[in-house]
Amino acid sequence: MMVAWWLLIAALVVMAVRAVARPGRARAAGAEETLADRYARGEIDEADYRVRMAVLKERR
Repeated sequence: MMVAWWLLIAALVVMAVRAVARPGRARAAGAEETLADRYARGEIDEADYRVRMAVLKERR
C-alpha cells in the first residue's frame, strides 16, 4: 500500500512539472516550426508564409 501511495505522489509531481513546463512560447515556436516546414515543402508561397508568421509573432 505504501508503494502505491508513493507512485501516486510521483505521478502527481510529474503531471505538475509537465503543466508548468509548457509555456505559451513553446507552442508558438512549434507553430513557427510547422509554418517553416510547410514553406520548405512548397505547400505555401513566400507571401503567405510572411503573413502567417507576422500573425504568429503578434500573438506572443
